[in-house]
Amino acid sequence: MDDMANYPHLSRHSKSGNLCFRRGVPAALREIVGKREITKSFGTNVLKDALPDYHRIATETERLFKILDQIFVLDRACNRLSRKDA
Repeated sequence: MDDMANYPHLSRHSKSGNLCFRRGVPAALREIVGKREITKSFGTNVLKDALPDYHRIATETERLFKILDQIFVLDRACNRLSRKDA
């Protein structure tokens, strides 16, 4: 049986009881993303109804953070190279 503990970025809104996705943005990416946390309400308090959206959002945020991290690493490398040329 599914349990909320199996989904690390799933939480329940304290007032409405609705399930929501909450994931902190890595510190190095916060300036680029413009947020400290990614949140999305699922509009339901039923776990099985929220899970398809949970999996989609969890996958998308993981992909986004990996891409942004790669861009961040490339940008730092370019900056180091341009300082060497100066």
